[in-house]
Amino acid sequence: MFYEIFRFEFKRAINRPAIYIYWGILFLIAFALINAAGGAIPSINIQFGGDNIFINAPGILDIFMGTFSYLGIFLVAALCANVVLKDYQHNTLELMYSTPLQKVNYLFGRFSAAYLLSILAFTGVGFGFYVGSLMPYLNQAYIGPNEWATYLYPYFTRIIPNVFFVCAIFFSLSILLRNAVVNWISILALYILYAVAMNLFQDLESQNIASLLDPFGIAASLKVSVGNSASDMNDTGAKLENVFLYNRILWVGFGVLLMTLTYFRFQFAYNLRQIKLGKRNNRQSNMASTDENMESTSRELPEVSQKQNTLQSLLQLTRFETNKLFGSAYFWLICLIMLIFLFVASKGIGKMYDTNTYPVTYQVLQIFGGSIQLFIFIIVLLFSGDMIWRDRDKKIHEIFHTYPIPRWVSLSSKFIALTAGMVFINLILILCGVIAQSMAGYYNYELGLYFTSVFGIQFVNTILLMTIAFLIHIVVNNKYIGYVFIVLYWVIDKYFAAIIFKHPLLIYASGTSVSYSDMNGYGFELFPYWIFKFYWLLIAGILIILGNQLLVSQTESHWKTRLSIFKQRVKGNPLKGIATLAIAALLLGSFIFYNTNIKGDYKTPYTKELETVRYEKDFKKYEAIAQPKITDVYLNADLYPEQGNFLAQGIYTMQNLSSSPMEIVYINSNRFIKTLELDRKAKLIASDNDFHIKIYKLEVPLQVNEKLKLKFEFESFNDGFTLSGANNLTQKNGTFLYNSLFPSVGYKVEGELSDKRTREKHDLPKRDIVRSIDDPKGINRHFISNDSHFINFEAVVSTSADQTALTPGKLIKSWKENNRNYFHYQSEHPMINYYAILSGRYEVKTDQWQDENGKTVDLSIYYHKGHEYNLDNMMNGVKVSLDTYTKCYSPYQFDQLRIVEFPRYSSYAQSFPNMIPFSEGIGFIADLRDLNNEDVKDDQKTMDYPFFVTTHEMAHQWWAHQVAAADVEGSQMLMESITQYSALQCMSTYFDKERMNKFFKNEMFRYVSSRKDEQRAERPLAKVAPYQQSTYYKKGALAMNALGNYLGKEKFMNVLSGFLKEYAFKGAPYPTTTDLIDRIKSETPDSLQYFVEDVLEKITLYKTNIDSVTYTRNKDFTYTVDAIIDVEKYYVDGKGEESKTTCNDYIEVAAFNSKNKELYNEKLKLKSGKNKVQFTVKRKPNTLIVDPGYMIVTKDWVRTPKEIGKKKKA
Repeated sequence: MFYEIFRFEFKRAINRPAIYIYWGILFLIAFALINAAGGAIPSINIQFGGDNIFINAPGILDIFMGTFSYLGIFLVAALCANVVLKDYQHNTLELMYSTPLQKVNYLFGRFSAAYLLSILAFTGVGFGFYVGSLMPYLNQAYIGPNEWATYLYPYFTRIIPNVFFVCAIFFSLSILLRNAVVNWISILALYILYAVAMNLFQDLESQNIASLLDPFGIAASLKVSVGNSASDMNDTGAKLENVFLYNRILWVGFGVLLMTLTYFRFQFAYNLRQIKLGKRNNRQSNMASTDENMESTSRELPEVSQKQNTLQSLLQLTRFETNKLFGSAYFWLICLIMLIFLFVASKGIGKMYDTNTYPVTYQVLQIFGGSIQLFIFIIVLLFSGDMIWRDRDKKIHEIFHTYPIPRWVSLSSKFIALTAGMVFINLILILCGVIAQSMAGYYNYELGLYFTSVFGIQFVNTILLMTIAFLIHIVVNNKYIGYVFIVLYWVIDKYFAAIIFKHPLLIYASGTSVSYSDMNGYGFELFPYWIFKFYWLLIAGILIILGNQLLVSQTESHWKTRLSIFKQRVKGNPLKGIATLAIAALLLGSFIFYNTNIKGDYKTPYTKELETVRYEKDFKKYEAIAQPKITDVYLNADLYPEQGNFLAQGIYTMQNLSSSPMEIVYINSNRFIKTLELDRKAKLIASDNDFHIKIYKLEVPLQVNEKLKLKFEFESFNDGFTLSGANNLTQKNGTFLYNSLFPSVGYKVEGELSDKRTREKHDLPKRDIVRSIDDPKGINRHFISNDSHFINFEAVVSTSADQTALTPGKLIKSWKENNRNYFHYQSEHPMINYYAILSGRYEVKTDQWQDENGKTVDLSIYYHKGHEYNLDNMMNGVKVSLDTYTKCYSPYQFDQLRIVEFPRYSSYAQSFPNMIPFSEGIGFIADLRDLNNEDVKDDQKTMDYPFFVTTHEMAHQWWAHQVAAADVEGSQMLMESITQYSALQCMSTYFDKERMNKFFKNEMFRYVSSRKDEQRAERPLAKVAPYQQSTYYKKGALAMNALGNYLGKEKFMNVLSGFLKEYAFKGAPYPTTTDLIDRIKSETPDSLQYFVEDVLEKITLYKTNIDSVTYTRNKDFTYTVDAIIDVEKYYVDGKGEESKTTCNDYIEVAAFNSKNKELYNEKLKLKSGKNKVQFTVKRKPNTLIVDPGYMIVTKDWVRTPKEIGKKKKA
């Protein structure tokens, strides 16, 4: 009988279109993805990994299969509901239960059918990827070996386990509660659990718990593959071991347990003893139904007579629908889950370096607003379907639609009721936000901002989502397939719409984004945002009218019949309404198109790609032509924050610093540059309006060391908008502008295509992503720009009467004129041609610092009122930096240092000569109230990252603004890795050892986990490329700290100091990492020469393991520790392939007592293989750790303590 039930359910499903639709959807998505990545569509660029990873690599397919099993559980829910609930839907329950069935056959026959059907649907993914990879038109260089095992492995580790326990959940809940809605709530719960697990995974100490908690195994797979390289990705997916294996066993076991409980709980009874989620209506019929727990089987229809007017009918139906929504136990269950999740999410508001920010309102809105989107989607998904299908499920729709009520009244009442539910959900968000702020001891609630953001900005997106959900249910005319198509719309909109359709005019509900800043509010962004939203509201109005005419009211189900009825219904007022809305949408769309495409500079990504190709082909020939260098900059800049306008005039003094005369001057400008004028006669020999390039030929060549001047005028007016938002450069408060807005000189190699595969697509020659370390051209230009060395800078900047304008240089004079503030700045010392202009309504905190020779430096922090929290920490960072760097390196070259806050649109700090712009989002609102709390565990200690970021940026006043690296590979080691190390020296005087180790642990994890994301080749630190941030920031900090530790801090700092003094303020030739490494090696003993090479010039990995460790108590009350430590050493090439090499290296070994106090720490010479280690300590040892200070790089980044046991007597 088991087989008969299984065969019946399977055959019934196979003979229906749903399974083929689901299979086809998954197949087409997978097929399209691999074709897009394989170069089938020139206008679409998708890259699954770096250049060294095949698009069908096992690691890539493993990730995608896991993602599909995560996103595709909606299909499993639909399939399970269809198998389980059909008896209730078709009123055949009595017949089925009257047959002599055994419970085990009935339950497991149906479950097996549902499970196999789900697996069958998911085979579409594997076939889609496999068939797609076989297409002959794809670039075969992107495709690796096509082995069946590659496609089957993710099924066994991802899809089969995930589908099993998900199917068990859906099947059990459906058959026990006899309701499909509970499946969708289960989906929500699973996604919430996944989100909580992934949030926990960010905390390095909680990764094991997170890996087990994640129901889909994604966190666990990340855990076991964290150190994978490109080579590893090409070899295998996440290995089924350790915590990944435990996760799979746990969740499959959960599915087995749930099915077992279901077996004992289930009865062949018409009415089961059900889990009550709310009070049931006493008038409810005994007849079970599909929506038994959502509503009564019978319902009281509103009393409607012909005498009632339309408005009364609408109000009465709206009241009825609203009562049904708010009377649903499942609606309240979703709200309860949302409440729990919001308070969990509140624990990680603004977290950086494991330290939260204060829960300022915009941060709460950002976290909570994003968190409730899934809840909103699930509610809209479920209740739009329930409202559309309620009457038809009860078989009363034919009766209902005979009442003298316009059809639109019924649909409108449902829409209004669901809107009321969404209003309630958003009110919960506001209430939770206020409570979360209060719980964190923050009481500046900004209720106006809450309501503006929630209802004035974001709520329109919910209305648009509701519109498309109702329309899909009406058009598809199948409840469960309607659910699937809504999910499909959501997936396409979230992941693929922007890639396919490009322009927001073609992507439903899209438009410009809007972001709030404490400093700048919403700026000028609300107007373009609402222009797009009004456009889509008009489109939504058309869709609602069309949906109303397509709404099934009687028995019409075939499309031919429905279209015939539609043609009759749409005549008259509906057609007039559609025409009116269409004309309005066309006019508004035309206005948008004019601003973005005609007046603006919108181009599709592929058009930009083609233009970049043309740039290289047309102008590459000018790269070798020497250009004059900018030596002096005079700028007159006028900012108009209230209007968003910016005007400027400038004069460049340029000099021929080459060894021969020049006659060609190549100038780059932009659409804001209105005039360019040389101070001598020259002929314009080439001009390009797309790239804003002008090339002049001087009538009289510029002689060696001779100078010429370039004048320019710059105009930017805030008129109209682009796809990026308002067309303003200045902000109402908190303007931050770069000198890249102004003209530059010479061919820009960074304007070329850099992606290897894209260059191959356009038949461009191969090129290195960065100049080689001995490239003469690179050595003769610094890493920031090629049109200058060090310059003299002078600027007069004006702004509004209530604002202060700042730019590098010393403030010579300030005055007020015509109700505007003017500021005159001039550089005290030659500086890099890299400056910015800022303006805002600032409060100012001032202080002074004095060096050993009595020189006084004025210190200022320009901050937004209300952001006073961490000013002392930042000022302390400035002072500690000045103390440390002037002592270790050289004197500070300026008389001032200013930190200037800017809006959170970007979250970073950046160092300019004597000025550090600092985002409001990363330091000013960090919550450091527990900084000095000694009761906190070591792994939970707060990191004073405002101090750290300040010291890092302060180090750039030496390492960038005194010595500038050559524009070759490795430049970022000199500019960023050494800066990281410099900041560490400040941290070591301010942070305790536990916080320092926590910092090193974070840096190690982030470097190791980034290796598989390398876009090109892995590089050693000495040849690091500018895009490899994890290498020069994370690994760089660890490497420099290790060098300082192994060589000795004082010796290493002397090397850095001597290097800096040799190259400070010198022009070409600029220093490279070779120059520094030579210095380091000259001060390094022979025994450690290998270490310098391993750390800087090679990619070196170690594997260490403590096989055993014991202690013996001695007669003198000391303790002898005996350990066996297994060590392996590898060198790694650019593709991540490891080659085992001989180890005979010094590696740090440390022992700790039960209170985690260090008893022993020595660098021991450990060889390849097993090493016997013995040492004596004065206290009883508890744990042993290899490399506790993170001096060497290991794939297994965790430094797990090994417990030291007492040695057993022989």
